[in-house]
This record gives sequence, structure tokens and C-alpha cells, in this order.
Amino acid sequence: MGGVVSSKISKKLWGEINGEEIYLYSLKNKNGNEAVLSNYGANWVSFFHINTQGVRTDVLLGYDDLEGLQNDQLYMGAIVGRHANRIAKGLCKIGGKDYSFVINNGPNHLHGGIEGFHRKIWATEIVDDRIVFSYESADGEEGYPGNLKVQVSYHLSEDDELEIEYSAVSDKDTIVNMTNHAYFNLNGTGTALDHAIQINADRFTPTDEYSIPTGELQDLENSVMDFRTQKLIRTDLYEEDQQLEFGKGYDHNYVLNKSKDGALELAASAVSLESGRKLSMFTTEPGMQFYSGNWIGGTQGKAGVIYEERDGFCFEAQHFPDTPNQSNFPTTALKKGEKYYQKTVYKFSKI
Repeated sequence: MGGVVSSKISKKLWGEINGEEIYLYSLKNKNGNEAVLSNYGANWVSFFHINTQGVRTDVLLGYDDLEGLQNDQLYMGAIVGRHANRIAKGLCKIGGKDYSFVINNGPNHLHGGIEGFHRKIWATEIVDDRIVFSYESADGEEGYPGNLKVQVSYHLSEDDELEIEYSAVSDKDTIVNMTNHAYFNLNGTGTALDHAIQINADRFTPTDEYSIPTGELQDLENSVMDFRTQKLIRTDLYEEDQQLEFGKGYDHNYVLNKSKDGALELAASAVSLESGRKLSMFTTEPGMQFYSGNWIGGTQGKAGVIYEERDGFCFEAQHFPDTPNQSNFPTTALKKGEKYYQKTVYKFSKI
């Protein structure tokens, strides 16, 4: 089954998982640019962008087939939750009660667990020119309290902005911290080290050797972590620095500069002079994980390409890692009946 379901949206069958049909949904705009999504993991599968020379390129890393995505261990394009990033030792208090979560990253809990949102088949609805994915996470799933109703919507504007809106409501006190884990390469393939990155942050959250924040909000002045002024990923990547050693590169949360809490503002940008493309990311979230693709080497990706380390990078909008155990971080607590909301926009342009 497949075909056009609106003037801008089409779908086609991608495969089946346990008898349930998995689809690819295509959002196209007047410029010929296209976002491809799936109801498996509410995944952002591809983004095809046409540059100034008229070259159409998929600028997201990923997989050609559903089997590749099912076997993925890197969260490529996935919506991750309930709680993105790490929770130290998989332990925290929620509403004064102790909770424990599966350990799936060294000694810590990562990205909602082994069977997190990225492994779920989401219900799908087409609302105007948006694709809306919905999932109901049961009380106790991966250790989290509360029945949580989640929605994630994608919309591609005529200005080449992919807008992602997240919302959630729980019937118990819980914690929520969602993100999209797309890996970008504005050239399509090859190293991403010559992308020029700029991050709108004066501080970051340094970590221990297990990528758990120390609790400090550290000034970026005179630091290899400083991207306030645009620089190539490779510029300071190989400098002797404890934080780079701990992360095997960049894998750190940046404390975004905000005019006010919850404002949709510029978080980061990436430029490739080779392809003449620019990516700008805007978010309502207080933080962003910049990840330089340090662990993707050896992965077979699209068109049979074997990805090497740092062939892609991530801009992950989020609250800070290990927030439930860090009282000075913006909270990820979600009270019973209250609404979680986030909006993140990825704008693609030509240079």
C-alpha cells in the first residue's frame, strides 16, 4: 500500500514487524526538498536537499532498509525517550520514591533503555501538512512510572525548515526528556570533520569518564569545547584534553544562551563549504548535546557505505544529562496531568 495522502505527503510500505506494517512517509516542499520519516521509532530516516549546483543529496546517515534500522545501535534518526541521554547508575528519585532503570551504557541508563521509544511502532495520523506520531508508554515500561501519552509531529515548511514538536501527558509523576538523534553530514558521505560548527552557548556541563555531568556549569572561555566562534570540528578535536578523552571526542551538553526559558531560539549551526549547505538548529530546550560521531565506525549505512568514525554529527536538543540527580539543572520532572512540550527546528539552506 502507498501513494499520495495529501498534496505534500506520500507514503509507501517499508516492511513489517511482528505483523504490523511499517511505512515511509515523505514530506516535500515547493523547493523539491524532502524529509522521509517512519512510524518505526517515529524515525527521521532521510532529508534530501538540493544545493546551489542543483545536486540532490541525502544529508542524514542511516540505513537503506528496515532491517538495518531494526538492528541499529546508534539511534540514527530516532526519537529517544522517555529520558534522553544518561541517568547515573540508572537510579533516581521521582516524587520522593526511588526508581531504577535498565543499565545499557557502561554503568548508566541511556536514552530510555533497551526498548525505548526508538524501538516502538507509533500510530500515525496526517493532520493538514503534518505527520503526527503517537505512542502510549505503559506504566512501568523500562522502569518509568505513569502511563505516558506521547505525540511527535513533523512539518516541512516552504523555507526548508523541518519542525519537530513533542508533547506528553502522564497519569503519574514521572520524568520526560525527549530528542531526535539524527546524524548529519551536509556532504552526504565522507568525513564530517570539515564542517564548521557554531554553538550559541557560553557554558557546558563537564562530565566524568562515564559521561555523567559533574554538576558544574563551566565557562567555555579558553576551552577546546568552545564553539561560540565558528570552527571546524577537527580544529581542536585532537588536542590533549580530559573532556575530549572522556568522550572520545565531542559528546557534551551545551548550556544554551536563552533570552527567556522556553524561547525558540538559535542553538547551533553547521556549514559545509564543500557542498554549499548550511544547517541551523533552533529549540525551546535549555541544552543541546553536540556529538561528533565518535562510535559509528564500521557501521554499514546507506548505499552500502561503511561509515567511519566522525562521518556524521548530532545536534540533540534536550534537558541536561542526569538531570533527575542534579538539583541545579532545569528539571525534567513531569507532574501528573501536566503537559510536556518541546519544539525544535532544523533549517537547511544554501550558501
